[in-house]
Amino acid sequence: MTTQMTTQIISEKILQLIKEDASISRKQLAEKISNITEDGIKYHLDKLKEARKIKRIGGTRGIWKILNG
Repeated sequence: MTTQMTTQIISEKILQLIKEDASISRKQLAEKISNITEDGIKYHLDKLKEARKIKRIGGTRGIWKILNG
């Protein structure tokens, strides 16, 4: 499996988990997705934010919003 495919699969899993629980934390995401650290989750969340797929509303205790487009 290529790195790009792995990145895409992890990003899709993150989006799915955010859809199920908008207030999910990085730690919870790392626990639910096997073989990835909290730092790995942060990397993917940053990439999703850069791509304007998600947005954080509120601070540390905020929620995630999935954006269209």
